Amino acid sequence: MDTTALAWPFGSHNAALTEDARKAGFETMENTWPGLNVADNDDASANVRRFGSDGVSEWSTIETTMRRWYVCQ
Repeated sequence: MDTTALAWPFGSHNAALTEDARKAGFETMENTWPGLNVADNDDASANVRRFGSDGVSEWSTIETTMRRWYVCQ
C-alpha cells in the first residue's frame, strides 16, 4: 500500500474503525478535531488534529491563534 494516511469523513470514526484502518496499513488518520498535535494526545497517530479557518476572519485573528499554539522556537 502506498497511501499511509486516511482522512475520516466529517471526523466520524470509532475504535473498531481505527483498528480496521491500522490492519489495512494506514499509519496516520486525520479527523476534524481542533487543537495541537502532541505526543501525549490519546492515540495521537489516529487522531491528527487540525487548525481551521472560517474563511472570513481577518488574518490578524488567525495569526494570533497560530502564535498562541506555536510551541517551537
